[in-house]
Amino acid sequence: MRRIILTLIALCSAATAAATAFPSHPLRLVYRETVAGQSNLREYLVRQEEGRVSLVATEPGITRTVEAGPDFATVREGYEDKSGNRLTLVRQGRRMLLTGALNNQPVSREFEVDDTAWYGSILFMRDFVLAGTQETVFYMTQPEDNRVIKLKAIREGEETIPVDGGNVATVRVRFTLPDFRSVFWSSTYWFRAADGLFVKSLETRGPPGSAKVSVELVDEGKA
Repeated sequence: MRRIILTLIALCSAATAAATAFPSHPLRLVYRETVAGQSNLREYLVRQEEGRVSLVATEPGITRTVEAGPDFATVREGYEDKSGNRLTLVRQGRRMLLTGALNNQPVSREFEVDDTAWYGSILFMRDFVLAGTQETVFYMTQPEDNRVIKLKAIREGEETIPVDGGNVATVRVRFTLPDFRSVFWSSTYWFRAADGLFVKSLETRGPPGSAKVSVELVDEGKA
């Protein structure tokens, strides 16, 4: 626990540097997601205003919204899809409250959490990358699955990799579970070394044996 606390203190110390990584103007990012030979695009619109960061992520049939503070710790996440499902997850101290409607049924659920940071988007891991910290524990969430998950990020080193036809200097980070289940599940993410932007991943989203999901940055610019 002491190590986790020290890690979070380090993240907070790096928050000012990390916040400057996002430009003052709205930023549009497009990623290509490929699984079993089939690809689709995800678009992210990021705004940073008055010490708050907001993100809108769209993919076929789904829109997600995330709101965070200047340290990128999430305070609210929203989910909507074309089937009419609409959910909101809000953090209130050591509670996360999930409300809305799913499959034409009302949803009202409370999750007990500790003081560990919540990152509602992989883009908000920039502070960890830029701080140079070896590892950290954090929450990620899936409102549509009624899930609040604690994960561990482990910095594995620097690596130059191909991203959308060019070579990019990156920091490689392995995401896994913070307990014995880490032997069964992990995913690898690459973040641009210059500014901590997420540029590529090779993910496991299902049980062992599931097809790997590849995600890659293909466009970046002003919104």
